[in-house]
Amino acid sequence: MVIISRVLGPSGQGEYSLAMLIANVLFIVFNVGLPSSLIFFVGKYGLNKIGFSVLVLYLLASLAGVILYAFVIVFYSEVYFAGLINDLLLLCGLIFLAKMAASYYQSVFLAEEKIFNFNLAVVIQHLTFFLFVVILFMNREYFSVVNILIVFLLSIILSIIYSIKTSEKFHMEPVLRADIKPILKYGLNSHFNNIVAFLIYRTDLVVINYYLGVEAVGLYAIGILIVENILLVATIAGTTLLTRLVNSESIDFKLISYVCKLVIFTTLCAVLVLYFSSEFLVVLVFGEKFVGSVSPLQILLFGTVFSAQSKILANYFAASNQLKVNSYVALVLFFMNIIFNLWLVPLYGLIGAAMATVIVQLINFVIKNFIFARKSSLSLFENIFITREFVSYVRLFICRFLN
Repeated sequence: MVIISRVLGPSGQGEYSLAMLIANVLFIVFNVGLPSSLIFFVGKYGLNKIGFSVLVLYLLASLAGVILYAFVIVFYSEVYFAGLINDLLLLCGLIFLAKMAASYYQSVFLAEEKIFNFNLAVVIQHLTFFLFVVILFMNREYFSVVNILIVFLLSIILSIIYSIKTSEKFHMEPVLRADIKPILKYGLNSHFNNIVAFLIYRTDLVVINYYLGVEAVGLYAIGILIVENILLVATIAGTTLLTRLVNSESIDFKLISYVCKLVIFTTLCAVLVLYFSSEFLVVLVFGEKFVGSVSPLQILLFGTVFSAQSKILANYFAASNQLKVNSYVALVLFFMNIIFNLWLVPLYGLIGAAMATVIVQLINFVIKNFIFARKSSLSLFENIFITREFVSYVRLFICRFLN
């Protein structure tokens, strides 16, 4: 991303961000919560029982996405994708299909608690993409948005090949209607929360592009890139917690509380360091052209503290089959996010977009913590702030790890 931003500049970065936005929107909309369903049901009943049914649903969802996307491109490309060439639009569709395939195998790894295989599949994708971009950088005449998307697609394909080679084969049991109904129900209920988590940032990009133009999108995308990398720790911790809770007979509320506090503490430390060094790092890494991304980044950073802990609680609700909580909260946040963006972006530009995001993340944080406090009988203080009991737990864990 650093190389891409430096070579392409804000305008090229904005075009690349919009192209990736299309592919990611397709994936988020048409996976219909199947990754969460796969983790939940495979964890409960095993891959042989449910794996083929989920695979069929993945194929049907992918087909539906391709058909609708092709229809929009053929009849409405000038309306919705003005400024993007046909090659970019085709690559967005192929990337969507590749992401669906990668999602299936990575979810299987998580469901079976093969965390090493999951992490290695992700590393292969990111590492090969980085190497491909470096090769393009060394041959500058080939460095373009189209070629970047091509190598991104290749990196996903390599990750899929690894996943296929290392995943266990399962029995092709017939697809039963009785299997599909609960899978879809669980997936669709979790789908709202996944979409909102994605749209909290991406709605900003659409509104920014409408009011401020593609160059402003490129500036804001840098802030999104940085905060999403900070949230990787919370995402990994939450996903690992989900698989552990699904495979356990009872819910350990204390464990969830400790994970929440640990994520808040580590995220806050990273946020403080990046806040005070943000201007220096942005200019050093991305160049002077991206100095306009510093102010919105500084605002977005503090929202990551709220968002990181909310991810943990969202995974608890998913693991305990309380998906309606995530769905109702997601529905409220969806409309509030649109309202705040349409209100603040025209008034304050990129600063307004960042403010809208943080406000929505804070509301999400407050609602989910109040609900969790009622479910767990733990106070808000116990779930958010560091206590002596938590310090003793961490100290004991470190001692066991070192020994």
